Amino acid sequence: MSGPQFAHIQTWSRKPNKAGQSIDHIIAEANRDPEFSTHVENPAPPRVLLGNPATFAADHAAHVAARSTIAIMADGSQKSRAIRTDRHTMASIVMSYPVPRSAIVTDEAKAKLAAWEQRNLDWLRESYGNQLRVALAHDDENHPHLHAWLLPDDPGADATTLHPGKVAKKEVEARAKAENVANREAVKLGNRALKAAMTIWQDEYHAAVGGPEGLTRSGPKRRRLSREQWQAEKATAQAHKAALERAEGAQASADTADLRVIAAEARVEEIDARDTATAERVRRLEKVQGNMKRREKQMEARKEAVAARERAATAKDLQSDGRAAQIIEKATREAEKAAGEAEALRAEMQAECLKMAEGAHEERRKISQFIKRVRDVVGRIGSALGLDLLGKDLMQDLASIEEDLVAAENPAPEADRNNGPEV
Repeated sequence: MSGPQFAHIQTWSRKPNKAGQSIDHIIAEANRDPEFSTHVENPAPPRVLLGNPATFAADHAAHVAARSTIAIMADGSQKSRAIRTDRHTMASIVMSYPVPRSAIVTDEAKAKLAAWEQRNLDWLRESYGNQLRVALAHDDENHPHLHAWLLPDDPGADATTLHPGKVAKKEVEARAKAENVANREAVKLGNRALKAAMTIWQDEYHAAVGGPEGLTRSGPKRRRLSREQWQAEKATAQAHKAALERAEGAQASADTADLRVIAAEARVEEIDARDTATAERVRRLEKVQGNMKRREKQMEARKEAVAARERAATAKDLQSDGRAAQIIEKATREAEKAAGEAEALRAEMQAECLKMAEGAHEERRKISQFIKRVRDVVGRIGSALGLDLLGKDLMQDLASIEEDLVAAENPAPEADRNNGPEV
C-alpha cells in the first residue's frame, strides 16, 4: 500500500451551519439515509466497528440533556437552562484509505485494509478513551474510509475541547486579548496556533497509523513534488513500513524470548515455592509427631495419676470403714451409758415421786383428821345454838372437801383421764 494519509476532525452542533450541515445530517448520511445519500451510487448500510450508530442520536440527546443547568432567577425562582443548540456538542473524525476499492481484491490487499482499520481503532481508543462512542466503515464508495463519532466529557458538552486546533486557537486568542493585542492580530495568532496544533495532530496520527502502514505524511501536489520525487517518497514510505515491520518482528521475537525467560523464571520460582512448601510441611509433620509423643507421655502420666487416685480412694474407703466401726462402737458405748444414766435418773425420780406421794398422803391424812375435828366442833356448836340449817350446809361443804381429798389420794387410771372431757 502506498499513498498519503488522510484524517480529518470536525465538530458539529444541532443547529445547521451555513452549509446546512448539523448533527442529524451527519448521522443520517453515515447511516445511509436515502435523503442524505444521493452522492453515493449504490448506498449500502455501514459496517459497524464499535458502538451502535442506530442509537447514537438518542445517546447524544441524553448526553446533552444531562448537562443542562439550573439558573437562579432574580425573584429567587429556578429555571432549567439547557445547552444552546448552536453549541458544538459532537465531534467526528474521518479516516480515508488511499487505495481504491477496485484494487482491493487479493487476500493480501484485504488483510492490509483490515490492519489499517485496526490501527485506526487502536489509535482512536488510545486518544479519546470512553469519549469514542461509534466507529463505522463505508464500503460503498471509491475509497474505503472510516467515521468515528465522539461525545465530550466536558461539563458543558463542548465538543470543541476534542479538537486540538480549536483548543489552541481559543487559548492563544484569549491570551492575546488579555495582553491588549488588537482583535485582528489576535485572530491571526489564533489561526496560526490552530494550524500548528493540527500539524502536530497529523504528525501523531502518522506516527500511530500512517507510518506503520507505509503511508506518506501528505500528498505530492500539496508540496509541489515532481513525479520522480513523489515516487521516491512513496518508496521511502514503503521502506519505512518494511523497516517498522522488521522492527516489530524483531521486537515480537524479543518479546517471545522475554516471555520464555519469564516463564522459565516463573517455573523456577514455582519449584522453589514447592520446595519451600514441602520443607514447611515436613517441619509441621515433625512438630505434629513431637506433639503426639508429648501427648502420649501426658496420657500415660494421667493414667498413672488416675490409678494412684483409685488406689488412694480404695485405701481411704478401707480407712473410712474402720473409722465408721470405731464411731459406731463409741456411739454404742455412749448410748449404753446414756441409757444407764437415764435409768438411774428414772429410778431417782421415781423414788422422789414416791417420797413426794407419801408426803402428800400424810398431809391429806392430817387435813382429813382436821376436817373431822372441825365437823365435830361445828356439829356441837350447831346443836347448842339451834342452828341445824347452817350446820347442815357446812357439813355438806366439809364432806365435799373430804371427798376431794379421797379422790386425790386415789387418782383415776390413765385410760379414764384420757377419755375425760377436753378443757
